[in-house]
Amino acid sequence: MQSTLSLLLILGLVGCDSSGFEFRPKNTGVPAVVDLGEFPVVSPDEVPGDGITAGVLDGMVHYGELGAPDPGVTGGATFTFAGTGGPVCVVLDPEAVYWTKLESPQADRTSGFAYDDNVQDDADVDLQAGLSAYYTGSPGVEIGDFEAIYTDQMGQDHEIVFNECLQTGYSNTPNVHGGRGTVEYCEIDTDQRGGVAFTVVVKTFMVPIDDSIANYAVGVFDGPCQALAPEECFFRDEYTLGESSDYFSELEDAFCGNARKLNNYCEDHLEDDNPPCLDR
Repeated sequence: MQSTLSLLLILGLVGCDSSGFEFRPKNTGVPAVVDLGEFPVVSPDEVPGDGITAGVLDGMVHYGELGAPDPGVTGGATFTFAGTGGPVCVVLDPEAVYWTKLESPQADRTSGFAYDDNVQDDADVDLQAGLSAYYTGSPGVEIGDFEAIYTDQMGQDHEIVFNECLQTGYSNTPNVHGGRGTVEYCEIDTDQRGGVAFTVVVKTFMVPIDDSIANYAVGVFDGPCQALAPEECFFRDEYTLGESSDYFSELEDAFCGNARKLNNYCEDHLEDDNPPCLDR
């Protein structure tokens, strides 16, 4: 019995490491909280038909990166823009792309994705916006929100939400976010608030496992989101901060095409040292 217990103790000491340290974000020196200043509102006429790349709208849209915040600290970026008196569309695209594998083995390769996304290069950053007067954070120092507590005459507290960046999901589910590697956008009505300052928050939810740095592209555009039709290829090469690379550009092109193109691309790159897709 004693030898059995000793063996179990030894196995416990040298067994599988389940600490999860390899999945914890690392301190890379990239700031976790940044303020980007004031953004102009971009006219849709200035948006290239084949998507925005870094430098094309220099000083009008931003390609940036966020490091992993310390435990218990919310990371993110903030910027402001002035209301136009009409609708504006805020668009955010985090690295890289994300899709869900089609599980049915009988499915046609043109109707769904046949391979898993390698999620280690995906970031998840969330979008919020509202009047700067209601923002509770300190730009460049601390990320806040657009909420306030109102105490009524009976001493009961009520939360008032001033976030105007409202997004909907499947079946019109309110107040959702796009998730990892997925474009987020929202429309803000600035009617009767022309020239009034609005704050946008790019809030870090998750940095990628591979490098602990969340790359993203973001901008504010004049007019309704429906006319702008933002999607994955609206911003190009956000994975590499706008510096085109064959690895990501080809993956992004395939993803923006159709399921067959992405499946063919994945099949051709399964043996890469750092494959963008997984077969499992």
